[in-house]
Parts: sequence; structure tokens; C-alpha cells
Amino acid sequence: MREVPARRFNGQTYEEACEWFVQFRAGEADAQARREFDLWLRRSPECVRAYLEISAIWSEAPELDPGGRWDADSLIAAAAQGDVIDLPYSRFGESAADPAPRPRRHMRWLAAAGVALCCAISAVIIIERSRATTLETTTGEQRFFTLTDGSTVNLNSQSAIEIRFTPAEREVVLTRGEALFHVAKNAARPFIVMTGTTRVRAVGTEFDVYRKSAAIIVSVLEGRVEVSQPPPSRSGGTSEAATGERLALTAGYRVAVTGAGIGGSEPVDAAATIAWTQQQLIFDSASAGDVAEEFNRYNSRRMIIDGDLAGLRLSGVFSSTDPMAFVRFLQDRFGVQVVETDTEIRVEKKRS
Repeated sequence: MREVPARRFNGQTYEEACEWFVQFRAGEADAQARREFDLWLRRSPECVRAYLEISAIWSEAPELDPGGRWDADSLIAAAAQGDVIDLPYSRFGESAADPAPRPRRHMRWLAAAGVALCCAISAVIIIERSRATTLETTTGEQRFFTLTDGSTVNLNSQSAIEIRFTPAEREVVLTRGEALFHVAKNAARPFIVMTGTTRVRAVGTEFDVYRKSAAIIVSVLEGRVEVSQPPPSRSGGTSEAATGERLALTAGYRVAVTGAGIGGSEPVDAAATIAWTQQQLIFDSASAGDVAEEFNRYNSRRMIIDGDLAGLRLSGVFSSTDPMAFVRFLQDRFGVQVVETDTEIRVEKKRS
């Protein structure tokens, strides 16, 4: 099910909404403009919300500042002295060749008021931008989000991200777990995913970032990303300029980032990488301990593989919501014994 995250202000959307509002207030919306306005509204629910909120702000302006801290007349007067362009006026349906002119003073007031309105809203936007929006999932939960820029995020079980969008860039911080990103293209606003000290930069692409206990795995399914880390801290001083590591990663490849730095790229199985979105786990010669760790992300009872059994190499496809199917696989293949409690599933060697 598509879910929409907690609402955040998008500066560009609100500026566009202000422009549309002033245009309609000025009577400048001809047939073509109305068609363009309809397309703009359909672009995103955020556009509809922004336009309605600006309309409400306009109609309720006297109640917005009971303390008189905002002087609307002064704002409008100041805006009118700036780069305000007089707008020609024609009613919808009338001939453009024979307009019924509206007093230019009134038009200037409307345009200036629109600028003032945008200025007032910008103050709220700046406040909102200083706050990060957190999206997270619990054990066994997966969620799909559409962000305000049109990008989407599939958030895996036991995962969390913080969204910190600004006019210059779109930053997401993966604080735990795994997320699959499909980035809306915008060369002027790069999409940045931070996790620990690892930085993944994209413009328009699809990639998966998995923050594991021992490494951060970045897998690219479409397009290209740049994976980077800051330079190591140096003590004692040095004349050599420190530079961080960077790696360009293209579709079909992945890289592991550890405390030792960015590893080499290697081919990735795209189907296996995103199988979790279909509640599947696909393993190719993975250790039994790693398999158990994956199952533990989706289930409340912790699976523990004892001793040497944890090193067994396994391949197969399993349902992430059915850990006992994997346990039965181990019983059939290796003759292990299983001890179950309310809180854990322990797999052990059979005692003689």
C-alpha cells in the first residue's frame, strides 16, 4: 500500500502555488492557463495541498497575526517597490485583442500581495526545513513512501530514515536497516543518502542501501551513484593533503563499505537484492549465521545457530515471514535439533 509520509513544506511547490493564486486573483487565467493549472495540480497531492493552504491563508489573513507582529500593508508596500511587473488583464472568455482593463494600481497591489504572501509562507518553510522528518518500521513491517520531490522509498523491516530536503539538495539519512530508493531526476538538486560516514550521491537512479552490523552495502539497480567517505582523521600534523575515498558505481554492481574503507565493486544479483520487497530472502552460498541474522530482522523470535553450524554454506529461496521453513530445511539436510522458547529458536547439533 502506498503511504505518504508526514507532511513537510516544499519551497518550490509553495512558490508555484503562490504564482497560480495571484494569477487567478488577477483574472489572468485563460483556457490554456487553466489546462496548465490542472496538470500542475495532478502532478502531486502536495500541489493541491499547497494551493488550498495559500487560499486559506489569504482568506484568513486578519486572524493569522492577532498580535500585530506582521504588518501586511508594509510587506505589500515593500514588495511593490521591488521587481513587480504590472500584469495585463483579460477576463476568461473575452477577446485578448479587446481587453477590459483593470486599474493598474489594483493589479500592482495583487502582485505585490502575492509576493508578500510568499514571503510570509517562506518564514514557515524555513522553520520546517530545520526539522528532519523521520520514517521508520518495526519488526516484520515494510512500508512504501512517496517523497515530496516524487522520489520513492521502500523501507525494510527494522529500518529508519531521516529526510532533510533543502532547495540545494535532497538529503536522506539512513540511521538503521535498509532502504530501496527510486530517485526522481533533478540535476540541480542531487539526492544524497548518508549512513554513518558513508555518502551516496545520485541524481536520478534506483539503488539499495543496507546498513549491516559489519558493513554498509550499496547496490545499484539503475543509473549510477557515487559512493564516498571523508578522509581519515590525522594526528600529529602532516603536509600531505588528505582526500577521501570515492567510487563511481554503475547499474548491476554493488560495493561494501567497512571500517577499512570502500571495497571493490562486484556484480550484484538484482533479483536477490530486492527480493525483500516481495517478502523473500534469496541466498547464494551464504553462511547459516548470516541467514539467521536476516530472518531475525523480520521475526520477533530470535534465531540462534550454535557453534560450527553457523559456518555452513547455504543457498535457497525462503519466505522472510516463515523462519520455521528454514529450520525444517536445516533439519532435513543436516539433521540438527531445534530448541524453541517464546523468545528464541535455537538450532544445535544433535547430541549423541
